[in-house]
Amino acid sequence: MYAVSSWWGFASAADRRRLQALLQRGIRSGLCSPETPNLTELAESVDDTLFHRIMHKQVMVRVVLYDLYHLLTEWHEDITIGN
Repeated sequence: MYAVSSWWGFASAADRRRLQALLQRGIRSGLCSPETPNLTELAESVDDTLFHRIMHKQVMVRVVLYDLYHLLTEWHEDITIGN
């Protein structure tokens, strides 16, 4: 469920049904455990875990945002100076 937090909200009901069917085939073929939660539960779990990690590691998020801010500022200055 790579980057599910970024695309889950954009998936239509039909997309979610197809993904759930894929997960069910994985369970039937033995690739996934029969106790595997459904797709919605998995997506919510991943989202909760991501939120928890962000809330408890605020310093890292600030560093990334700080670096991103300065990168964009430098990029904007380069464009402004170049014109």
